[in-house]
Amino acid sequence: MQSEIEKLFDDGVNLYEQGKMDEAEIKLLEALKHDASSDEIKYNLALVYLEKKEYNNTNLLISQIKEIDCDEIVDELEKVDFDFQNETRAESLVQSNSDSLEKEIRLYMDSLNDEYLPKIINCEFCDSEIELSEIERQNKNYTCPECNNQTNVREKERALENEFQDKPDTELFEILIESNNFKLQYIFAAKKEIIRRNINFAENEDFKSLLINYL
Repeated sequence: MQSEIEKLFDDGVNLYEQGKMDEAEIKLLEALKHDASSDEIKYNLALVYLEKKEYNNTNLLISQIKEIDCDEIVDELEKVDFDFQNETRAESLVQSNSDSLEKEIRLYMDSLNDEYLPKIINCEFCDSEIELSEIERQNKNYTCPECNNQTNVREKERALENEFQDKPDTELFEILIESNNFKLQYIFAAKKEIIRRNINFAENEDFKSLLINYL
């Protein structure tokens, strides 16, 4: 999972350097979803928001950063007369949190349609990092080149279908939100059951509450 986070982070930084702010935001938000305590991810996401002139989001992020000097970002905010002491700041932060939550919800909704395995994963048996071919990703079936064990994620996913039909919504949400703690077959089985139940994350208060707690 760590290698996946690093790839998302690197992709986000590269997209930022290419001036592709919307795409950089998506990658860095996804990385932050998996590592909510990372100052480095927050700092680079703050830079993206600064470029997009989303100053409330910029300020919200740098206020959470503990180990990285954010003076340069603060200087840039001061240049645009951002009022750090404005009496309406609390209201702005609430709006910023609301905007961030909506973006996160959209990411999770989009992820339901992703039926392929990630490009880079860790072997379920020996934990070696593996880069999968497109066929392996599509078939959800791969053989680890290090330990030679085969993993058929699709087969394991199907074996979980009946069990997951009996799970409450909140358990399915937890698997999806805390995906780094679960094997891939659990994540795909949870997605399939959420789709079967036709759950709309944007309208589901249980999902939003869990997501807020995770963030």
